[in-house]
Amino acid sequence: MPPPELARERPVVQVLQPVCVDPLIRHFGHEARLVPLEGLIDFAVELERLRKEQEKLQKEAEKLAAQLANENFVARAPAEKVLELRQRQADIAQRTGALQQTMEALAE
Repeated sequence: MPPPELARERPVVQVLQPVCVDPLIRHFGHEARLVPLEGLIDFAVELERLRKEQEKLQKEAEKLAAQLANENFVARAPAEKVLELRQRQADIAQRTGALQQTMEALAE
């Protein structure tokens, strides 16, 4: 049986999660690995799927912009709701930009 001071120590395990910066490269910690996608996905189908998602986000962004432009809505709605809508609007802008970058990378 190990001494009590060693029994309390637990091994440190580091789980590396992939951080996808580029759709063609997976980064694991400080190591990057190229993942060839040709033959694995149909680029035309994937681009179409991304376009549809981008259109959906654009429509939602337009709806949010109209709500937030309505002075009566902003004046009467709870501040938390208005903040939530503004955060959603910022999230959509970020996701739209990321989708655009992905689409450009796949089109190359």
